[in-house]
Amino acid sequence: MNFAFDNISVRFDGVPALDSVSFNLQDGGGVVLTGASGAGKTTLLRLLYGACVPTSGILRINGVPSTEIRGKKLRKLRAKMGVVFQDARLIPTFTVYENVMLPLIIEGHTKRAADSRCLDVMSDLGISYLREKHPSHLSGGERQLTALARALVAYPECIIADEPTAQLDSGSVERIVQALMREHARGATLVIATHDELVVQRFAGVGRLHLNEGRIEEALTHVGPVNVVPMPTAEPEIAIASENPVVPDTSVLPGTSVATDTAGIPVNDIPIESSSPESA
Repeated sequence: MNFAFDNISVRFDGVPALDSVSFNLQDGGGVVLTGASGAGKTTLLRLLYGACVPTSGILRINGVPSTEIRGKKLRKLRAKMGVVFQDARLIPTFTVYENVMLPLIIEGHTKRAADSRCLDVMSDLGISYLREKHPSHLSGGERQLTALARALVAYPECIIADEPTAQLDSGSVERIVQALMREHARGATLVIATHDELVVQRFAGVGRLHLNEGRIEEALTHVGPVNVVPMPTAEPEIAIASENPVVPDTSVLPGTSVATDTAGIPVNDIPIESSSPESA
């Protein structure tokens, strides 16, 4: 998945969140966003998954202007993304296991294949022991690990992570870094916003954009490969619509009144330029 930012500015009620931002991110590329709170990092991420649109300038996603990606097209795009939010956005009535499996169920994978993939991802992130717990019984760090597992479970083409290591101990941070590295090595486009200097150092092999008051203050690019642990050269095949496919009504998910897509994003979260900005 690729993104082209062409002189993009975003304003909320006249207040600039991003100002004249231009850069390209190619298929399978990676970038780490740094900068103080309020610098514009979260706003930039929201542009990527269609939660807001530019006030001026053009964002092209896979060559298509973001303003033309709406409704079913937007949901189809988000189905190819794995998004980790600062607040995790887990469904409170679902267990950890059900939250992680959600993208696979929505896409119609078989229960057997979904079970296998879900268990693998949870094991990689060290949260298998949490599978029957609900979000209200998790620590902040455990919620973030669950959100990351959900983001990775369906082999996304693009991973968007907003402060994925916040509230985590050093061991959990390392698990997240390795998991993101494996996905990037698999070919996923990677965009991470972080204050964590360890994450910045570990991803020194990808690009870096430092934001200050909505502008790109510093851009660092690297051509070297990311240092990753060994991984399979091919992703396991997930069977679709064979034995006992689970195809729920995804207009409104069970246990919640909010319609949600595979990335955990409310499908009614349409871009509205005048909405209040999130923390950036």
